[in-house]
Amino acid sequence: MIPCSTQIGGKYRPDDDTLFDIKRRLVDAGVIVTHPIADNMIFVKGGTGFAFDPTVYSFIEIERAYYLSIARSTFHTVANGNDLEGYIGESACIELSFAMLLSRPILLTQPPTYKEAVDPALRELLIARNSLLEVHDLLSLTDSQLHAVITQLGATGHVEYKLTSNEQALVRSMVRSLFRGMK
Repeated sequence: MIPCSTQIGGKYRPDDDTLFDIKRRLVDAGVIVTHPIADNMIFVKGGTGFAFDPTVYSFIEIERAYYLSIARSTFHTVANGNDLEGYIGESACIELSFAMLLSRPILLTQPPTYKEAVDPALRELLIARNSLLEVHDLLSLTDSQLHAVITQLGATGHVEYKLTSNEQALVRSMVRSLFRGMK
């Protein structure tokens, strides 16, 4: 199998270990998973879970490392299944569009349902490219099926999402705004 790396986006929920179950499944299949950096929820604040120790790392450090991981990884993974029913929120939409900007293959655990509050132009950019996304319930695949999916993603290397120059500018602007908002 081609060596692969990914990071997993999705909701970090204190009452649901699905994201971490997916991480374990991918790691067991030989994929390097850079994020979440921990193997379970480390910290909970205001009902939001964090897979890092905020006394060691700041949120902006983790977010920068996460986006760098998207840029360097073989493919981008989003855990949007289970009771989320394909939900893709605002942050995940920016992450997905960034992966598209960099021509990274994208693996979702369920077909996407984009949150209505997402910027309409960004939502349209993503919807127009839904057919280029890989969708697999990673926790239901047999080991050989998972191996085949990972091998294909590793062999693909990149996907031609064909973002227009305006779409590219939109994605860059949204990523810059995201990081400016964290300072």
